[in-house]
Amino acid sequence: MFIAPSMRVSVDELLHGLIIDAGNDAAVALAQSVAGTRGVFVNMMNTRAVELGLRNTHYSDVDGLPKHGLYTTARDIGLLSRDIIEQYPQLLTISEQKTYTSDHIRQRNWNPVLFTDPIVDGLATGLTKESGHCIDACALRKGRRLIAVVLGAPSWHNAARAVEALLNYGYNFYTDATVIPAGVQLGALKNRDWSPRMTPVGANHKLVVTIAKNAGFDVRLRVTLTKQPRSGIRRGAIVGTICAMIAKQHLGNVPAIALEQTDPASLATRLLRHLRRLV
Repeated sequence: MFIAPSMRVSVDELLHGLIIDAGNDAAVALAQSVAGTRGVFVNMMNTRAVELGLRNTHYSDVDGLPKHGLYTTARDIGLLSRDIIEQYPQLLTISEQKTYTSDHIRQRNWNPVLFTDPIVDGLATGLTKESGHCIDACALRKGRRLIAVVLGAPSWHNAARAVEALLNYGYNFYTDATVIPAGVQLGALKNRDWSPRMTPVGANHKLVVTIAKNAGFDVRLRVTLTKQPRSGIRRGAIVGTICAMIAKQHLGNVPAIALEQTDPASLATRLLRHLRRLV
């Protein structure tokens, strides 16, 4: 984005320069502002990559220029993009802009799909001799968001065509399905020291996954509950996790919560229950 060492720029301006202009100088300035040095920020990037499960990604610099030990995959870029969109959706208001002007220099967004497809609103591009033309695109159509990642294309035109093919395929042949509903009893906690003795357990939010249309699937749910205190449990308290699986494929987890409140049983009730167990 052509910033000079003596210039004063805001974080918002740097984010625009990074995302729209693909500015390496903006990436360096942001990294140094956050971590002090580029090396420390690279360590932060690799730590975050491990946390996100990016198993085939390792960073060696902050600007993505070719360097020994720097590698990633289309899948990992997709996972990273999903996390960015979920955690910082406001960045899409930047990535969807077609131009940006900084210090009287107006630049065009490097993402060519923005100019041909109105449902595309991000997210990033890359180009080096080693990587080829790369596009990380996200789109929103009728409430459904998809991410398409293309690496190594010989030109922007080819990369854009491949992105459109992926998005069209995803929207035409895949759909969203709720595999874990929210607020529905999926398990139960039992404790003879509670009143009532049992409380229903469900998911605190639904889990939606993208699957092939008209594809038969058998979702298995595994509810893992933690041991709860004898003093009862409040409604909405997290009591474990609910895992969704199709065959051996893990679809995701959601926290399990108590759907009703339970209170400590009276001393007389607890004694009566104990006596019944002895009979």
